[in-house]
Amino acid sequence: MDINQLLQKCVSGRIPEEKHIYFFLNKSGLGDQISRLTIFNYILKHYPYIKLKVIAPDYFIDLGKHCLPEIKWFTFAQAQQLKKRFGNEIAIMADKDGLTTMRMPLVWQAYAAMCDEIPMDPENWNYVKCPLVDVSEFNLPENYVIIPIMHTAPAREMKVSILQDIINFCLANGITPVLSGKNEAAALNGTVLRGFTRLDIEKETSKGAISLIDKTTTIQLVSIMDKSKAVIGLDNGLLHLAALSDVPIVYGFSSVEPRTRVPYRHAEYAWNVEVVTPPESVACRYCQSNMNFVYSHDFKFCFFGDYRCLEQTTSQMYIEALKKAIDEDRRK
Repeated sequence: MDINQLLQKCVSGRIPEEKHIYFFLNKSGLGDQISRLTIFNYILKHYPYIKLKVIAPDYFIDLGKHCLPEIKWFTFAQAQQLKKRFGNEIAIMADKDGLTTMRMPLVWQAYAAMCDEIPMDPENWNYVKCPLVDVSEFNLPENYVIIPIMHTAPAREMKVSILQDIINFCLANGITPVLSGKNEAAALNGTVLRGFTRLDIEKETSKGAISLIDKTTTIQLVSIMDKSKAVIGLDNGLLHLAALSDVPIVYGFSSVEPRTRVPYRHAEYAWNVEVVTPPESVACRYCQSNMNFVYSHDFKFCFFGDYRCLEQTTSQMYIEALKKAIDEDRRK
């Protein structure tokens, strides 16, 4: 008998008191915020007496509302007004009104799982499906692949030569490469175009690629991804965005262990996902996952300075995974 059944037996017929709980999301990346939607979705389904209110970065508000409209969403600016009203230094708290605060870093999700607060049923970890919207205005061809070209950490930056090889493979096989992303990373307030420059973008579009950089909202991009043959990239937020649909994803990794990042869809780990990793001979691969709590180091950067995991991951690995993802598309 699980805790919910036990509580129902102990308080049979009792209607739980309505509770208003505010979650305060820190200013982390898009993928982090998307993964948190799974927790909110679980609460909505299993605890209807809890009225969720979420304070989130501006860039995530529209997507959050679109995916889970049952939640009341607040921007940080709006939270400041609540702070003035209730006087709490983090977000808001007023015990007399039954209000509490809950900061939502990713470790909270891990604790919730370890304590069986969220039972380890794969269905509980499904990524939330994003309702699709009309994207006909972009006039995209029938066969295209989405290639996010932005990265917010040098340790998770796909080599320019690999990006170029993927683009060339697509063009040679009648598939239009569609470049996606933004020039600025909203969560980090920094540029995300480094090795792959604006000149590279112009060069690839002159060959037949299409650039949607800074031309879509996140909501539109999910629907564009959903209609594509596949999405391919190296451990970035737009791969998590793709997981809000059923599109095949080629998910590259370097500094992070895949098991901690690859999404669940349809109650299955890595459903419609092909994973690309550095070879086992690169002993320091997954450095962030293995050493993050041992060494005082910013694992956005290579621990040893040589970025060997990126150097040892080849274009062919990605291209073979892309071919397999398209050929074995489970949407068919």
